[in-house]
Parts: sequence; structure tokens; C-alpha cells
Amino acid sequence: DQPEDAVRIIRAALAFRQAGYGTPLLIGREEIVRETMAAIGAEDEDLEIHNARLSTDNARFRDYVYERLRRKGSGIALEPANKNYETRIFPPERVQIQGRLIGLIRSY
Repeated sequence: DQPEDAVRIIRAALAFRQAGYGTPLLIGREEIVRETMAAIGAEDEDLEIHNARLSTDNARFRDYVYERLRRKGSGIALEPANKNYETRIFPPERVQIQGRLIGLIRSY
């Protein structure tokens, strides 16, 4: 049984390509994405899959993030790139880098 979100994302990627909007890019572990595609009968589809964990940009991203982390006393100040937002200070145990946002789709 495949996660509902994964199935929905793959179907959306296929519909996006079929509608002629462009080439979708799926982010995840290739073997898991392919397994989900096979489970919904889309194993023959040729979609680009990118595993962010294996990206050559990870070192550049790590350096960028740690450059933005600033020590303030015993805490870490997270400084937003958008100056309309204020700097927030957290204790180190509450700061964990979990990933990066590479795109955003809004529906109105």
C-alpha cells in the first residue's frame, strides 16, 4: 500500500506533463518513487527523479545555511533573507536543518 501523498504527487506530475505544461521533476529516492509508480500502473512512464540527498549542491547549500546561522549568546539566530521578517533566536537543540524548499506551487 503506497502513501496517499506520493500517489497524488506522481499522478499530478503525469497530468502536468500530459497537459503540455512542461517536464515535471520528482524529488525522492528513485527506488521508492519507481515502486509507487509501478503500484499505480505508471511503471512505463519516463519521469525525471532527483534524490536531493545525492545532490552535488549539498556542500554549497550547507555552507549557505551555516553562514546564515549566527550565535547570539547561548542561542542561534536565524536571519531571514527577507528583511521584512525579524531575526528569531532559538536554543541550539531546537535548530535542525531538515531540507530545503526548491519550489512552491500556489493555487488560487
